[in-house]
Amino acid sequence: MSKYLTLAREGLVPQMDCPLDQGLLFANTDEEDQVFIYCLSCNYKKYIGIHLYENMKGLINAVKK
Repeated sequence: MSKYLTLAREGLVPQMDCPLDQGLLFANTDEEDQVFIYCLSCNYKKYIGIHLYENMKGLINAVKK
């Protein structure tokens, strides 16, 4: 997740903006080690599912080639 966000800030993959206020999203894990993204300005929070994870993974691998 952090790799994707880093590449997005460099303009190499699409930026993930908060759907509520278009602010930057950050990654974190909860006490059960589940990954989620969150927005500092509006407290938006979303857990990363397998579909989003696979999409991000594909974009990261495409940049590496």
